[in-house]
Amino acid sequence: MSIYYRIGATLLFLFLCRILPAQEDISPFQLLYQLPAEATLQLDIDLSAIRKGRFSREWHNGNLSVVTGDSVLRRFDVQVQVRGKMRRQTCSYPPLKIRFLPLPDNPDLAARHEVKMVWSCKDTPENDQLVHKEALMYELYNILTDQSYRIKNATLTVTDRSAWSWKDTGPAFFIEPDIEMAERLGGVVYKPKTMQAKELQARPYDRLCVFQFMIGNTDWKVQNNHNVRMVAMQEGALPLAVPYDFDYAGAVGAGYAAPSENIPILCFQDLYYLCLCREEGAYQPTIDLYKKKREAIIRHCEKFPGLSRRSRRGRCRVRRASNSSKKAASRGS
Repeated sequence: MSIYYRIGATLLFLFLCRILPAQEDISPFQLLYQLPAEATLQLDIDLSAIRKGRFSREWHNGNLSVVTGDSVLRRFDVQVQVRGKMRRQTCSYPPLKIRFLPLPDNPDLAARHEVKMVWSCKDTPENDQLVHKEALMYELYNILTDQSYRIKNATLTVTDRSAWSWKDTGPAFFIEPDIEMAERLGGVVYKPKTMQAKELQARPYDRLCVFQFMIGNTDWKVQNNHNVRMVAMQEGALPLAVPYDFDYAGAVGAGYAAPSENIPILCFQDLYYLCLCREEGAYQPTIDLYKKKREAIIRHCEKFPGLSRRSRRGRCRVRRASNSSKKAASRGS
């Protein structure tokens, strides 16, 4: 074992010892978010039972461990629940919601103990790439605005309790809970039965619209809160719309993704602008933002870890689309 490895492992151990004992002071997502890239996670669950009960809302017991090298630095008792719609039906390993135990009695605190996780839909390199690409979409929107969901990328090893010889390691990411995202933005989660675009803050809405156009995503809708979370701000201010779930985006390229029958495109990689047409000049602040952030977006795409050469070619499409998005915004269509 090299001296460099020993030094690195020791520094990582000291860092984790500093943050892990303070679990009661921070939420589970914040704890995960602070972990260095060198730390890996290990999830021990009854995967067979989860897959058989994928259409139920049952919670399944498990353990989530923080690991460095051969050492388990912290183990958490957790429960997991299958989530999602299309991926629940099509994935061998559907997305999960992880509940960290013990669960507080206070509902607001309990909401912080449930964290959404995305991992490979199927045990193939191609599906690992989909995880990386969807994570990239979240981080690109982070570059544009803080009014977005934070995520934590991780290397995850899953062990199936029902088949001890089965173990798999791959990419995953964890999504900031709704309540924490809203509080970070100075608001509260707002779940209206219906919502119209004109009832939202205009500039954040335009920024969202152009982003969804840029990545080729039409799987969202303000009117019924589909893949968009509303955040009510201080009294007198209109709500914000914050997007999530980008697996249907053309820039991600999931095999199960297809455009809605209500949208006049045949391929989910076609670009189609879903939003309001505004008067000339109204989009100029949005266009200026994308011009300002264009190089940062491209640099982040270029350095994003884990993407294959084929996925890198797909990323170039995001670069080209960023130019198209500015043109569409300038036309207001």
